[in-house]
Amino acid sequence: MHFDSHRTYDIVGRPTAELAQTLVANSVDVLFHTVDGVLVWISPSVSELLGWDADELVGSTTTHLWHPDDLPLAITLRDATYGGEPGRATLRFKRKDGVYIWIETSLRPYLEPDGRTGAVGSLRDVGARVDALRQLTQSEANLRLISENSHSIAFRATPEGIIEWVSTSADEILEIPREHIIGARVLDFVDPGDADSLTSDYSALLNDGAGVSRARFMTGSGASLWMEARVRVVSNDAKEVIALVGTLHDVTAQVIAEQQLRASELHYRLLADNASDIVYFAGADRLIQWVSAAVTETLGWTPEELVGTRMSTILHPVDRETQRETRDDLYAGATIESPPEGHVVRMRTKEGDYHWLSGRSHIVTNESGAFIGVVTGMRNVDALIQARAEALESAERFRLLAENISEVVLRTRDGVVTWVSQSITQVLGWNPDAFIGSSFLELIHPEDHIQFESVLVAQATEQAQLTDKVWITRVRLRHANGQHRWAEIRTSHFVDSQGKYDGGIATFHLIDDQINFEQELERRATHDHLTGMLNRDELMVRLRMADEAPRTPGDIRAVIFCDIDNFKTINDADGHQVGDEVLVRLAERIRSALRSSDLVARMGGDEFVIVLEGIHGAVSTGSCTSLCGVTSGGWDVGCEVDGS
Repeated sequence: MHFDSHRTYDIVGRPTAELAQTLVANSVDVLFHTVDGVLVWISPSVSELLGWDADELVGSTTTHLWHPDDLPLAITLRDATYGGEPGRATLRFKRKDGVYIWIETSLRPYLEPDGRTGAVGSLRDVGARVDALRQLTQSEANLRLISENSHSIAFRATPEGIIEWVSTSADEILEIPREHIIGARVLDFVDPGDADSLTSDYSALLNDGAGVSRARFMTGSGASLWMEARVRVVSNDAKEVIALVGTLHDVTAQVIAEQQLRASELHYRLLADNASDIVYFAGADRLIQWVSAAVTETLGWTPEELVGTRMSTILHPVDRETQRETRDDLYAGATIESPPEGHVVRMRTKEGDYHWLSGRSHIVTNESGAFIGVVTGMRNVDALIQARAEALESAERFRLLAENISEVVLRTRDGVVTWVSQSITQVLGWNPDAFIGSSFLELIHPEDHIQFESVLVAQATEQAQLTDKVWITRVRLRHANGQHRWAEIRTSHFVDSQGKYDGGIATFHLIDDQINFEQELERRATHDHLTGMLNRDELMVRLRMADEAPRTPGDIRAVIFCDIDNFKTINDADGHQVGDEVLVRLAERIRSALRSSDLVARMGGDEFVIVLEGIHGAVSTGSCTSLCGVTSGGWDVGCEVDGS
């Protein structure tokens, strides 16, 4: 084989040794080569990774396949590479089935023979790694945020309990340098008397995914601190535990207080019945007599700063007014029914900003039943309020999107439509409200019910797996004007914000033009373009099918071969246009004389074949003339009959 060392590819399109070496050196899974942003070669492994055949990608750019949010980064990486700088990035790339997956792409500049700069690179599926890192990064970010804004110790440990990272607050609280903590076991700092209990809690933690424990931790000075550990398990897609993240909060004062207050039946009942992030007791005069130390972590106030004051003084002015009647009834001794999530209000922190807290209050009576005060438990719900706001914003974006796209979007639960986009009016003429609470099958042509029901059965069968699979089917849908229109429907599982199956979601658009085009292609493939009769190939197919079908005893089949005598003379004397008109007229007369069960085909030129099914006697030669009446102009139809 001749090989030109100055060419990028040899004469059969394979990469040269130099280019292949560069590709291999910079590849992980899928290898590719681009010039001016256009793919000129990509390894066949792209089919396994992305579903695309190499031929489908070569000769075009890939900018339309990157996720819109990642496209600016992809363009920056490309431009930097063509500027001579190699680079690497992790972005989302669209598979052939439409699903985006996380891809790590590596690009390196490559000098083309003509002096232009091309690029070689690789693609690797890193979806599992991205998900695990995102989860771990979010956990670390939360831990760092906690450690920077509270007196807690945040940490991350291996599944075996080896500390990998700890917040700087550990230096102050445990009086041990961070470098002496990182790399050690958690149990190394636990009082031996609590080691067994903490080990037992760890086993439960692996099963439950999260847990809270209390144990005594030894400080560098030899003192013992009661610490409350809140730990969460971080797992990858394979459900393997990859890390433990959590916080340690000094609850020594709380533990001592609990031990001292156990002798008091009243305080024991208050703590037992109203355990929460913040617990406080106010007497009948509404002045705070006791508040838990958790108020400092949540709002920044010390218990001493709040005792002797009214909690309403740090309540947001708006909430102070809206809750005034409830407070008055409560301190009048009335029993107040709290909403399921408690009374949600804003409380001012010591720094002057506000946090959302959910509170529940209960009146307290003495042994004689006389009212002596109110105990309240309050919990920080900033995250919940934020999540709800984001959910409402997301729902509004979805609604605007769904109502302004050309496709129709439906939400179903147990086969019943729970929501449909406004676009159904433009597509099918229906009012969206007409379908809420009804079955989607009511819109589908009766003959297509079985086909669509099979999709619903398949979708329900895979509901436990909650796959991203999309089922595509074609059915006829009823328009408001009574006609039926062809539509392509894409259905998939709908998963709620908790990751649970909640019915299905379907989108559809009309494909009448596509169906008509496909039917026309099929007709052209099986029929003669001039006469509209079956062509030779389709006749052979129909005859084979007829041979395999059962036949009534005594019935026979007649096959008639027809042509037009002296047809060549017609073409020579009057032209092919007249000859074509003769063929069309003959075809019309033959069809008009046949039954719907009979077959007729043009074999070519002026030759026709007629197949008569279920006859009881032979047809004589020349019967085409009597059958079709074509004798005018001096040209006769000649026929031969084969009875079978």
